[in-house]
Amino acid sequence: MRAAYLLGRGSEELQVEHLPESSRVSLRFEPRADPATQLRVVEWALWRTGDHVAQATKLVGASRNTVSGLRAELRRGGRGVLLPGMVLGGKQDKAAAS
Repeated sequence: MRAAYLLGRGSEELQVEHLPESSRVSLRFEPRADPATQLRVVEWALWRTGDHVAQATKLVGASRNTVSGLRAELRRGGRGVLLPGMVLGGKQDKAAAS
């Protein structure tokens, strides 16, 4: 943010172009992106939507099957987006509650 502030001096609003190049990340799902980038985008979308697959698909422009599959991969890899006590499908997630 500090870099954006410095680059945006004199502007009334900070814009994406004021961010350093390293901070500019697409928040749209790109089928040709590397798997790590796809996981990060879906992980962010699930976090942003409170783990709602349908809302996450709309947010990033990916199919429901894609988001569901990557969500399962995130959970298998221990990078789940659940917060302690968050409820999934009507049952409390035991891993998140511990």
